[in-house]
Amino acid sequence: MMQHMDCDEFFRQFMRIFKTPESTITIALNNGQASLLASSFYDAATMVRPDVAIGNRVYFRFLKSDDDVRSSLTEVIALSEFKRPKSKFQLAICCGPSLLAVYNVKTQSTDSIALSDLAENYSTFLPITGQQAVVIDANTAADVKACQQITRLLDTLARNNNIEQDHTHSINEFIRRVLFCLFAEDTQIFAPQQFTNAFALFVDNHGNGAESFFTDLFTVLNTPENERKNIGRPLPKELLAFPYVNGGLFADTIDIPQFKLGTRNQLLDCGSLKWNEISPAIFGAMFQNALDADLRHQLGAHYTSEENILKVIKPLFLDALNAEFERLAALDESTPKAKAAKKEQLSLFHDKLASLNFLDPACGCGNFLLIAYRELRRLENKVLELLLDENFLLLDEAIKVNINQFYGIEIEDWPAEIAHLSMWLMQHVMNQETGAKFGVPVATLPLKTSAVIRQQNALTTDWNEVLPASKCAYIMGNPPFCGSTYTTAEQKQWLRDVYPPKHKLGLIDFVSAWFVKAADYMKGNPQIQAAFVATNSICQGSQVETLWGLLLSQGIRINFAYNSFKWSNAASKNAGVICTIVGFAYRDIFDDTGFKRLFQVSADNRLTVHHTKAISPYLLPVNGSFDYSAVIIARSAKPFAEPACLPACLPACLPACLPACLPIS
Repeated sequence: MMQHMDCDEFFRQFMRIFKTPESTITIALNNGQASLLASSFYDAATMVRPDVAIGNRVYFRFLKSDDDVRSSLTEVIALSEFKRPKSKFQLAICCGPSLLAVYNVKTQSTDSIALSDLAENYSTFLPITGQQAVVIDANTAADVKACQQITRLLDTLARNNNIEQDHTHSINEFIRRVLFCLFAEDTQIFAPQQFTNAFALFVDNHGNGAESFFTDLFTVLNTPENERKNIGRPLPKELLAFPYVNGGLFADTIDIPQFKLGTRNQLLDCGSLKWNEISPAIFGAMFQNALDADLRHQLGAHYTSEENILKVIKPLFLDALNAEFERLAALDESTPKAKAAKKEQLSLFHDKLASLNFLDPACGCGNFLLIAYRELRRLENKVLELLLDENFLLLDEAIKVNINQFYGIEIEDWPAEIAHLSMWLMQHVMNQETGAKFGVPVATLPLKTSAVIRQQNALTTDWNEVLPASKCAYIMGNPPFCGSTYTTAEQKQWLRDVYPPKHKLGLIDFVSAWFVKAADYMKGNPQIQAAFVATNSICQGSQVETLWGLLLSQGIRINFAYNSFKWSNAASKNAGVICTIVGFAYRDIFDDTGFKRLFQVSADNRLTVHHTKAISPYLLPVNGSFDYSAVIIARSAKPFAEPACLPACLPACLPACLPACLPIS
């Protein structure tokens, strides 16, 4: 237990880390700035010493027992100094022998952190210096905080329960269920704070009772209300008040991790967040933060921001669907016959939306599937506005777009679990949005459908086993970014097996395997359209011959593309790569102007669109009389050809002297 001098030395060393002047520290330890407060609130039974404070920085309280950390923090932040319009402090910290709780005045959030974990949570205390841990805007503040707190809980539970990195399935499944409950109690699936209050009631300060609480809760959530009398044991009314969830989310029996004082507090910290302000799409960033830097690089995992997802799905399918809807919405309805014909066309379009199936063969936490589903539901809402009469009593039945139209393949367990959960949560968010639009509530529970997320290796799996090509409309995603020098021996073998035998690979990027695999899959349905984010190197140098020489010879055509742009995402450790986006199919697809689109993203993120007749594998526009969209500069050991042999219409940006040209028919 901390003694007086231990606390003083801890405070001195702690504040030195944040470059606090020695004189300021000394004055604080002598209670120069907290003397009035300390004399009023000092309790020798629970506190080691009078409180310590530094104006405009931090208010510290040292306690004899970890049990008192959370309740004491509540007392501290109730002080008048924290209630003023402009607080006198940035942080309030209550510290026990092995645990502290910190309150951030600006974000009004609480974190419970073991003293042994302080180093890895350095950024939490940056407000002491006047800085915030991360620069975030109001739209992402809740997302970032949720990301930090849920991954801290996951990591601490795994460490306390001695769960190794490669044996995390059970705890991942447990956290997935906790996330659902946290989201549910803030978004009208459960009663407000129903889960957090029940946890605090049945799990004591030291974490005792957690196993029986979660076992009983998960059983209740998986049992219809009229069958709960058959559970076989009496359950408290607080648990029986929870609704039936279904959908398989709580069906399996799983191991419940042991809780301690610290992890109990961390779950309560999570429960204090405003989960109704958190986007299900941000769960991908939660996964990103749960991985250490080395593992993230090894897996090639890059969480995709909504902005970048829209770069893919808008030209792939969303722009065309919106244009089709606008054309139908503008149809004449001046006569009863014309009005009936318009409704019929809109009904067919509605059926079309409900028939489209989407595959992401590197889905991670499902961000592409989530945003695609959301945008499809929003388009459906526009259709329903024109189709439905004033009586919306059958709104539930009128909604046809469903999460079971969305399929994903993911090699890692944790993101696959999150993808399942996130699709359920996004379905609920969209049900709320549709209900608000029409003034009629749309029921989410019990869950009836689910996205299909397979935890498999996409490069060794037949995609037809996940979604038959005959039923697929679009393929999309952000496959792993691994340059040839970072690819493991096992990944090299997967890559080798995807390409045809004896095909020369050279220094081809790992991401190219998804293009080849997609092209093979699409042979089963040439109507499929695909688009992937990739490293820009697949459209440069010798990799063009390796990848696009193969695909173009099979009949693949590039239908839209984004030239090189810098990657940005919402994860705390931003991926630093230059990437491109390529949309392709076994047929030429033009926009409503009769051209293909080549997008250029400037350094300041401005977007320029070039309309072109064709796009070359080097992502160059083709508008002249000579179609070089199938011309590839081949590797050659022979002397360069004379410049005169090259067509005069080749772009001036190509070198004057090139190896022999390899036309692909």
